[in-house]
Amino acid sequence: MDPTAEGYRDLQVHIASVADAATYVVDVYVPGEELRATGIVRIPFTPAETAEVLTLIAAGSLGTDRAKAYGSALFAALYGDAAVHHCYTQARHIQAPPLRVRLILDAPEIESIPWELLYDPERGTFVAMELPFVRSHSHTEPVQPLPAQPPLGVLVVTPAPAGVETTDFTEHLGGLRRAFDQLQAHRQVRFHAVSPPTISRLKNDLREAAALSSHEAHILHFVGHGTVDPASGAPLLIFQNEEGDVDLVTPDDLAAIVGDAGLRLVFLNGCQTAQTGLQESAHGFARPLMQRGIPAVVGMQTPIASNMAADVASEFYAALADGQPVDRALLDARQVLGRSGRYGTGAIAVPVLYLRASDGRLLGTAPAVGD
Repeated sequence: MDPTAEGYRDLQVHIASVADAATYVVDVYVPGEELRATGIVRIPFTPAETAEVLTLIAAGSLGTDRAKAYGSALFAALYGDAAVHHCYTQARHIQAPPLRVRLILDAPEIESIPWELLYDPERGTFVAMELPFVRSHSHTEPVQPLPAQPPLGVLVVTPAPAGVETTDFTEHLGGLRRAFDQLQAHRQVRFHAVSPPTISRLKNDLREAAALSSHEAHILHFVGHGTVDPASGAPLLIFQNEEGDVDLVTPDDLAAIVGDAGLRLVFLNGCQTAQTGLQESAHGFARPLMQRGIPAVVGMQTPIASNMAADVASEFYAALADGQPVDRALLDARQVLGRSGRYGTGAIAVPVLYLRASDGRLLGTAPAVGD
């Protein structure tokens, strides 16, 4: 029996700001169980130190020892209070249903911290390598996605406007297409490229997919680049317009277009789509997308190499097409990164999943029967 068939128990870790900007309150609990504790968190790293770690992750050069040291310090800060640590350990002692960590961040300034590197020294493991690890916001109520039957409908949009470097897309798209071709052969995935990759064509394709139940779109997969507004610091995705020039898209723009299309997942795969500072956070897109009803948003916490992006997508979509919950599918992809040894230990913290749905089985599918 699939151990996730009965769903996950949430270990909810809610971090919120208090009057002192350097101090946060953490509330740890498991809904429906008598496990709850509140403590104080003081972030053990300066923004500059975190930026350095993210740079090492992006370069594939964050070694195991430093990753463990960083993750251990985060773990001690988060679970340093005895009652909070007891709540964490007790939740982990209960074996069924399986446990999911849901990190609820209501302090935007700590979004850029790679919490996915949390390292439990007593268990000798990175938490996100053992358990599904998702992020969320307290302002969004859980949603239950509509059931969908195989094949998974994936719209892929790959803008390549004039003046924007896209040479790294070739390997990325090649790996992605190979993964989709294998799944399409077993009728598990239906892949459609938005062409030309403009906002207006995306809107048209989503509208057509909604009108044809046999070609429903469940997932939007973006491969491209992002940037930030120099005046406001707001995140932007780089699309192209009908003339092939740059067309900058804000989170609210994207949410308005895809929010009513019945999508279950938006996957932002590319440079500068999930890190704060010089590379704005997926938080910038996740919040408005989830407010418009999108159950899940995946982003990358640092720029990602093409072969690494292909590995993530291949494992993620294979698990998703097999009927795994989206959080379990990303755990599988994270484990592939961690065990490959090709991208450095810090690679496990690159994918970030924001999950609004209470049940990660976003698509409600069972594996399709192939020929």
